[in-house]
Amino acid sequence: MYNGARTAKGIVAYAKNTLPSAVTELVGEGDISTFMGEKGIPKAVLFSEKKDVAPTFKALSLRFKDRLRLGQVQSDNEKLVTKYGVKKFPQVVLVPAEGDFSLYDGENKLEPLHAFFSKHANANKPKTAGAPSMVKSLTEAEFQSEVMTSNLTYIAEFHDGSTRAAAVTKVAKAMRGMGIEFVDVTLGKDSKLVGKLKLGKLPAVVSFGADDKDDTEKFDGEADSVDALTKFAEGTVPSAVEQVGVTGLQMLFQSNPTTPKILLFTKKDGPIPAAFKASSMLFKGKLMFASVANPPAQVLQQFNIPSKGKWPKMVAMFVVMDEQEKPKEGEEAAAKLQGAIFQGDTNKFDAMATWLGQFAAMDDKGESASTARGAPPLVNDQAGWKKHCTDKGGLCVVGFLDGSEEEKQREAKVDMLTKVSQKDDFKHFNFVWVDAMCQTAFAEAFNVQATKVPTVVVLGVKKLRYAEMVGRFEDEAIRSFLRGMLTGKVGTGPISELPSLASLDCAELHKANAAANVAPEEDLDDDIMREMRAEAEAKEKAAAEEEGGGSKKGKKKKKKKSEL
Repeated sequence: MYNGARTAKGIVAYAKNTLPSAVTELVGEGDISTFMGEKGIPKAVLFSEKKDVAPTFKALSLRFKDRLRLGQVQSDNEKLVTKYGVKKFPQVVLVPAEGDFSLYDGENKLEPLHAFFSKHANANKPKTAGAPSMVKSLTEAEFQSEVMTSNLTYIAEFHDGSTRAAAVTKVAKAMRGMGIEFVDVTLGKDSKLVGKLKLGKLPAVVSFGADDKDDTEKFDGEADSVDALTKFAEGTVPSAVEQVGVTGLQMLFQSNPTTPKILLFTKKDGPIPAAFKASSMLFKGKLMFASVANPPAQVLQQFNIPSKGKWPKMVAMFVVMDEQEKPKEGEEAAAKLQGAIFQGDTNKFDAMATWLGQFAAMDDKGESASTARGAPPLVNDQAGWKKHCTDKGGLCVVGFLDGSEEEKQREAKVDMLTKVSQKDDFKHFNFVWVDAMCQTAFAEAFNVQATKVPTVVVLGVKKLRYAEMVGRFEDEAIRSFLRGMLTGKVGTGPISELPSLASLDCAELHKANAAANVAPEEDLDDDIMREMRAEAEAKEKAAAEEEGGGSKKGKKKKKKKSEL
């Protein structure tokens, strides 16, 4: 807390001196060698005639922490000045992880520097050597030890390293998460597997059952036909779906009455859609799945299913407590059965699994894991993120707000999220909010940039799918977006992994950013201080003259300055 004199000079000096920083001050050869020697991460070095680190550079060092290293070198370091061709001060030099350095020639101000650094910083998540493949490459020995001893369903492409089945990678990507592992196996000329598995001409694609690896089936279609291979692969998807008639349907609701039931009504007998089978395995133990072929009219009426429209129809049935009927003292509230009809495409596994996540998160009273109806918690570390969102599963609503704005404005947005969360329609969602202006890397993982804040994102934790709200941050817009998620009308996109929240002191970060914008000059040198004092004196003089009936007013003159 600042306890000094209430003067511009004192307040600005205090703000400057208390700013946090991740800038490395490069003085000796050891400092420079260690800093430049760190591999895999680009560096930005400020050559300056001033000893103190500029507030702008401090703020940028926190924004790009772990993505871009920032250092500062004094102008009298002739060796480095010559090495990097520095001709003026201040000068920012970019040293990429690979390749030659370059001199920054833009304005030494926060936003231009931020834009420049954004182009050269590492991605929010460390890059691996290429995106993870949907098809795992194995040797013949690895195939024997990994696939043949597993209890998972596999589709294997056997090849000699030259000709490949082009459709395998595309099908593996399309069926990601549907309970099938895709591998490719390179076989030598004398491989015994060719004869044992009756592979014939390579490449050959074979499925291996989950429980019995002798339960194999060879794909006989064209190796480059995505449609044919997709149909083949869908037939191998494992299933926990029970096929029932009207009587079986009644018995289904009598067993485990509090477990949500997911019903697929079809107009004809035939194979169960692969997406529904895969969903039954994904939520096995939390939801019960059944399919009903050719349901009679009375069954459709019972479940309020329209006969028109696209078939098959998927319905979720779940138990909720009747809040209108007040229970007697010592008794629990009565339970009643409710249903929800999936409005999306029953052949789209990702949309289906995301929608089903809300019902998997219910307890045996039809309540979501997020029964607490207070304000959505602010999550600002990994422990809070896990506690309030990822560990609960289901669908998580993340409000991305600006933690640096005035408390009254921010609280109004939190209150809006609170009121939405308290609606019965959305009680199965888990609500949280994140300071997007502090946790920038986390926000960008969901494609949320500063220009989109405030906004809302819904994350399907188990399926690694998410959707962004499009539109203004208003009550009805948020409700419409969430209703679209419930009905399957809102499309979702994949996220490679659950992002993590960095351990940041957001208050200090906002202070640094504010100081970089309000008091950007590095040293607050005497010229600036004289200008500030002169301005203050002019205001005091004008006020005194006004009180005495005078009419003079001091005029402000703004002076453009470098922020570094």
